[in-house]
Amino acid sequence: MFLAAAALFLFVALIFLPALQTRKLVSQSLLSEGIASRRSLAGQDQLAKIAAQRPVDAYFRSVEKERGEPNALEAKLFRAGFYQSSAPAVYTLSRIAAVGIGFLGCYAVVHRKFQEFLYSQWQLCLVLPA
Repeated sequence: MFLAAAALFLFVALIFLPALQTRKLVSQSLLSEGIASRRSLAGQDQLAKIAAQRPVDAYFRSVEKERGEPNALEAKLFRAGFYQSSAPAVYTLSRIAAVGIGFLGCYAVVHRKFQEFLYSQWQLCLVLPA
């Protein structure tokens, strides 16, 4: 029960809090430009401009950031001593392989531990009443 409550709390926190923060930031930017209400005609006009400009600004910021700087994974691998340009791809593929091996290992353990139980349940299903 606790895990379900914690999962629900995290879902709400990760989905709704960014939306509320964005709304608050838009309201603050409108107030800084002298528009008191979001619902006013001038506020609606300004909201349309902000909504159109924000994705463009985010795109150009991300393009400028990507130009000369490595991302976080590349920086970690470089600090760890992996200097090849293929290091991030090899790292990602090794993580995917580890997940696959872990899944197959768990499947094998569960299958081996519960094989006898599952077999006995299967036999009970085949017993016909006389």
